[in-house]
Amino acid sequence: MYENEIKRRQLMATQAEFCQQQLLIILSGLNRLFEDNHFKTLLRAERIVDMPENLSKCLSHYRETYINESA
Repeated sequence: MYENEIKRRQLMATQAEFCQQQLLIILSGLNRLFEDNHFKTLLRAERIVDMPENLSKCLSHYRETYINESA
């Protein structure tokens, strides 16, 4: 029983790490898009002026953690 719990927790940790890596890939791509002037022009042309608050917070945290850290 104890060994099953250890395996379950290890699997959860592996899955969480995978999800974190996938999220970083997505945020990196979004960051690059929002730096692209053509993309920003397209957003304005389509009158897309805001984004979901959670996405905005994730992107801000990504920039603070990974972009400012490497600068």
